[in-house]
Amino acid sequence: MKNIKKAYSLFVLLALGLFSCQESDNIIDGVLDDFTNGAVLRTISETNTTLTVGTGTVYSLVVEEQDKEEGALLESVDVYVRFNDNTVLGANSASGAGTDESFPATDDVLLRNVAASEFAPGPFGLPRTTITITEADLAAVLPTGNFDSLDTVTVRLSLNLTDGRVFSDYNAGGIITGGFFSSPFLYLLDIDSGIGLSYLTESRNSYVVVEGFDNTYAVEAEITDQDNGNNIEGLMVYRRFVDNTPENGDNSTTEELMMSLTTADFTTGPNGYPVADVVITEAETLGALTVDDISIGDEFFIRYAVSTVDGRVVTNESPDSDFYDSVLVTDCPFPQLNDTQLESFVGDYLVEWITLGIFGYETWDPDGGGVVLTLVSGEIAPGQFSAGTPLEDNERSFEADYLAALGGGTFRSYIMTFGICTVSIKDDAGPIGNFSGWTCNGLSLYTGFTEGGSYDASDDSFFLMKYLDDVLDDCGAGGLTPITSWTKIDD
Repeated sequence: MKNIKKAYSLFVLLALGLFSCQESDNIIDGVLDDFTNGAVLRTISETNTTLTVGTGTVYSLVVEEQDKEEGALLESVDVYVRFNDNTVLGANSASGAGTDESFPATDDVLLRNVAASEFAPGPFGLPRTTITITEADLAAVLPTGNFDSLDTVTVRLSLNLTDGRVFSDYNAGGIITGGFFSSPFLYLLDIDSGIGLSYLTESRNSYVVVEGFDNTYAVEAEITDQDNGNNIEGLMVYRRFVDNTPENGDNSTTEELMMSLTTADFTTGPNGYPVADVVITEAETLGALTVDDISIGDEFFIRYAVSTVDGRVVTNESPDSDFYDSVLVTDCPFPQLNDTQLESFVGDYLVEWITLGIFGYETWDPDGGGVVLTLVSGEIAPGQFSAGTPLEDNERSFEADYLAALGGGTFRSYIMTFGICTVSIKDDAGPIGNFSGWTCNGLSLYTGFTEGGSYDASDDSFFLMKYLDDVLDDCGAGGLTPITSWTKIDD
């Protein structure tokens, strides 16, 4: 009885399968009957829909042709391409109003003709072929040297029949869409310039209108390419101001070139790519403006443009682009931490110096390149200097060895305060602060509090801290103000 059931089930499945195939053929035949010009190119597969410049990407499209004569009317397929430019700069560009760093969009350009002889019968006996497009193919008919990220290339197919009829997106595309019988005749190829820009360290998210706040824009910009950094030639940094509160007059400015860096200005970063130190002081950020010209809600925009050895300039003004930064004018970006955030900003952090301490040392780093320090809340941890000392809700403590690169041995517990618009070492002793354990010219060295630093109370993965080093200038170092970046190490 069990075998009879199995046989019956198999018969049902076969019957359903045959019915399904027959039904599919009826669907397509019905469409072709109703549509007097009926002929389609069915999409079988599409791969590598993003072309990364300089990497040899091959776009592949497999299509199958069907007409009333089961493919017998196929003569050829024309493959057209059109460049869609999405990187036109705005009217306030330093290069001029509406400057196009890419290339004007083109009309359709014939890439190639695929003859019927290049088709072969597919699984259903219908003509099937694979259409490939490389960067070299496009370069023959389009300005690929100007391709930039966010640009696109439209691929359009035009089906030519032996009876003289021609079908494409304008008269047949979309008559069958989606699923098994998708036949759009149009395909979109995204462009990746192959050039990227990201920040290894940064102090850039706001311009704070609080007296004494350090509004220096500082980033370590890592520039990546498709050739291990060898295609990077230079970096230009532009700045402009947008007045979003023009009630008393619009103070918006056009772009101004802030710096132009070459390979001689780059260092090699931890990933082997060029790294540029971009530092724009508050005075440089303001330019001809004064603090009276800006209001909360206004913005400064920083735009990066990377020049390449192969002759391109890669940039963008899209808010989603890595090449464009918004620095918002605000009175105070974040309140200080409170009793609900005692587990935030706790644990191991990689500490790196954006600006160095006295004599060019990374204050608590024994060998340069960053040091791991541990933040605790509640009270200073057992085993540390000053263990058991209670901490306020917005305070964190860490133990570190001052001037460890000189032999160290002077471990101290430092109390860090997450204040209103500032992160710094607590000023326990007024302007002097923490005794470092070292002396210079017979006088004690201190680190201390200063305005600056920044953090996001909702995100403890990264913050900046600023402090005074050699507060009393006993070593003649000038009372420096190092800035450190703190990046949380995942558990």
